[in-house]
Amino acid sequence: MPLFDRLVSGDPVAVGAVIVGTVIGVRLLHGMLAPASGLVNVGSEDGAESKLKVVRLSYLDAKSVAEPIRLALVIGGVPWIDRRLSYAEVAVLRAAGKLGPNNQVPTLELGVDPNSEDGGLGGSTETFGQTAALLRWAGTVSGLDPEDAVVRLRIDGVEGILNDIKAALMPQWYKNALGRNPKTGALMEATALTKTQQEAVETALNVDVLPVRLAQLEQILLKSDGPYFCGHALTTCDLSFYVIAAGLLDGTYCEGIWPNVFAGTPKLLALVDLISAHPNVADWNTRGGGGGLWPPKI
Repeated sequence: MPLFDRLVSGDPVAVGAVIVGTVIGVRLLHGMLAPASGLVNVGSEDGAESKLKVVRLSYLDAKSVAEPIRLALVIGGVPWIDRRLSYAEVAVLRAAGKLGPNNQVPTLELGVDPNSEDGGLGGSTETFGQTAALLRWAGTVSGLDPEDAVVRLRIDGVEGILNDIKAALMPQWYKNALGRNPKTGALMEATALTKTQQEAVETALNVDVLPVRLAQLEQILLKSDGPYFCGHALTTCDLSFYVIAAGLLDGTYCEGIWPNVFAGTPKLLALVDLISAHPNVADWNTRGGGGGLWPPKI
């Protein structure tokens, strides 16, 4: 008799086999996924005196490129340490080679003990860099980004436009054509923009570049079957957009950008409002961000 029919008939042997198989499968799955995510509980097998291992995200105290990663972890309820650094602290860590493989922030460290005497500021099992890679990881462990290949394609497409926007904003941020020296972190003196060049950059961003890029994003939302870029489910590309858009609208993301660059993009403005109203995001914004272990109740 097929296994399904035996289960329906209440065959105790078949039921027992399924239960045992399920338990074994869950234990195997836990063993595969927990260490891979960097979120593991270590200790005795019965759970006694277990010690929480979390991740530590390090970045400047600013709502910039690391903010979507922070929001993904907050929304997903992932335990993590929010480490805020000053420019001086970043310089010290860079000189000591302690900022991961690309020696810049943000960095993500796995296997950090938040209960250590130094508050989790000591060693970790591994350090990772590159904002896009960290956001992809956060989207996975938070459950925001599905494994579906087509959805992943949509997410990356939106992120591509947002990366174009950030690249275009760089000369406006730094008043410099190339930004910071990758070795020292200092602005490149030889590529500093003149006053005339700075004015030309600002005008081009407000008149040509940003309206076109935002119109492209508006079209993606118009074709979506939900309020988010990928339909009815919030994903990390929505958070990336939210951080940029909310900051441009209130003037905190990049100075010199006119709010009317969002003219003709009602869907984008509605998305900003929708994410702002998300309970976890609203709580995070009300607290003024973080610093230390999150969620605070841990």
